[in-house]
Amino acid sequence: MRLGVAGTCLVLVDDALWEEAYDATPVQARRHLFATMRYIEENPVRAGFVAHPGGYPWSSYRANALGEDDALLTPHPHYCSLGRSPGERCAAYAALFARAGERIIPISHRRSGSLSPRVRSRS
Repeated sequence: MRLGVAGTCLVLVDDALWEEAYDATPVQARRHLFATMRYIEENPVRAGFVAHPGGYPWSSYRANALGEDDALLTPHPHYCSLGRSPGERCAAYAALFARAGERIIPISHRRSGSLSPRVRSRS
């Protein structure tokens, strides 16, 4: 259960409906983090909104690969390890999206909390 504020009234919300459908689990392993970030940032491309992740204005790709300032983001330590300078990190992150012939497809989430990204070749 969660206590929320709506206007000036307190509202008690029972999240039982969502408890089984959505389960947030921290992504620990470096390869899973980048696979997850890539999957999320390619969603607008898969949905046909844009041709490239950098074209979607609400994507963290713009900060991570293009170096745009975003006060809402805190770089993950694994992202920071991609290079010594912001330019090196941006270039390394952008390279994750430039791999020819690979496309991340949906991630299967197991109750154990681990993520299993699957990769397939573009058709």
